[in-house]
Amino acid sequence: MIRKTFFNLIVSLSLLASMFAMAGPPAAAAIPNQSPPQQPQALPLTMPVFAILPTLVNEDIIRGNAGMFNGIGATQVVTITIPGRLNNLWAVDPNSQDVVDQFDKTGGLFVENSTRAFAETEMTVNPTNADICMFLANHQLFPANEVDPLYTNCRQPAPYIVKQIHLSTVMPATGLGTNTMIGRLVQVPLSINIGVGAPNFIPMGGPGGHLSLVLAGGPNTPSLDNMLPGLQALASPWYGRSRAPDPIGFYKTVPQPVAIQRFEAKFPKEMQVNAGTPEMVYYLGFPDTPQDALMPEWTFPDATAIISGTEVSLKDSTLPGVEGFAPQVSILSPTDGTVIMKGDPVSITFSVTGDKGPFTYTVSSDDSVVTSGVTDGGTLTLNLGVLPAFDGRPEGHILSVHAVNTFTQPGDDAVFLGAVRSLYLPLLDRNAIPGLQSPMLATAAASAPAAPDATLRIGVEWVMNYHNPASNLSQTKPDAEGLYNWLGANGWQKSFNYGNDAAWEKDWRDCSLGGIDCTFGVDRAEFAYFSGHGSPSAWYFGVC
Repeated sequence: MIRKTFFNLIVSLSLLASMFAMAGPPAAAAIPNQSPPQQPQALPLTMPVFAILPTLVNEDIIRGNAGMFNGIGATQVVTITIPGRLNNLWAVDPNSQDVVDQFDKTGGLFVENSTRAFAETEMTVNPTNADICMFLANHQLFPANEVDPLYTNCRQPAPYIVKQIHLSTVMPATGLGTNTMIGRLVQVPLSINIGVGAPNFIPMGGPGGHLSLVLAGGPNTPSLDNMLPGLQALASPWYGRSRAPDPIGFYKTVPQPVAIQRFEAKFPKEMQVNAGTPEMVYYLGFPDTPQDALMPEWTFPDATAIISGTEVSLKDSTLPGVEGFAPQVSILSPTDGTVIMKGDPVSITFSVTGDKGPFTYTVSSDDSVVTSGVTDGGTLTLNLGVLPAFDGRPEGHILSVHAVNTFTQPGDDAVFLGAVRSLYLPLLDRNAIPGLQSPMLATAAASAPAAPDATLRIGVEWVMNYHNPASNLSQTKPDAEGLYNWLGANGWQKSFNYGNDAAWEKDWRDCSLGGIDCTFGVDRAEFAYFSGHGSPSAWYFGVC
């Protein structure tokens, strides 16, 4: 029973961390009511890259951090091991479901009561930004050297970013409804003083570059700490971490116009891309994976594109903000769209450049690692042999190269390789009289079963496994395959049936927009059907 409780907490905290990273809750309307003044960024010609020092996390440390909050009575410490991720340590009170968690080697601090943080009850407590500032200062939760003094001066109105969380209901019969504020998301911007010429604060960004709180409940609702009524969750991914005082080095800054040009070049010319106003940040990943350096990156928070007449957001895109530090990977051969024969061996030529080598690389076909190694840089040619078949994907491969330097900064490149499908071609007797078949072909035709009149083709994709037990589905496979088999039994040609990680968004996107629609996408069928999570504006796959 305790294991089930921990499991539920893991799911809820994962959702909470994602919510913080996106600066808004996924299930309710977030309405901004306050934001800091926007100032043009002053960027020097070169910018520093900093090393991140390792962080020690053990049972004693996490118990001590849980003890900072007087509303939490953690009685157990559990280590959660997730393949491919850093170990996650949890201090838990199974009765109240209060939890404090940190990651081995990277730290971070996440405090939450999921039941109260996401309760659908009206919020009646009203702590001010000054109250929040005093709470953070008294608990030493402001990261040293990473907060602009503007945000730590509790005597003045702290310009935190505050978003209201609303719950709206509508009665279908009358169209009438309610709108209730059930919480507030408060963000304290973090920044790095690069100290070039003068105090020069560059914002921190990414899923790890923030300090956020969720406030909810009323005066009688238990709080994680009595000093701040309504506190139900806190996320500080940078907590316990520090950067080396001296930079790894200074690297040439990528000017904003160049960043915009490179951003737009990533997309097909047919897309109407608007890069918006890029912002330079020191990007920090979520602490569940190692990250040993803080590097400037260009982010595009208001980038958009017009796809099929609909404007969509491209805000998750980033580009290196400096030249020469992170690895640059380029696959020279085979080129994107190369067609390979089934069973033919494949060789790859790629280059790796950058600073702080040697570089560790992996070459993968879809999700399967084909080979790996270490290189000092330059151009490599490797014979990969016959690429492994991807489960449920007999045709086509996504061939990718991933490389990291000694500070685990990544570089990637990928190409799509098509495949030739086998077709039955009837043999014709060149010497036969026109209109007549040879005896051999006539005999074969007489003995072969009649083919169904399959002038229409059906293709389906479905996702049951969303890699999150809270989001997984149970009936999408029989839903999609039931239609697939029923139409097949009625004479339709079965074209493709891809499930779980074999279902790709790229199948449904036109090739002019970077998809594979013109080769192995949904254009192979007159009727294509998807079963999985969705909304009025989109549907969702288990993998990118």
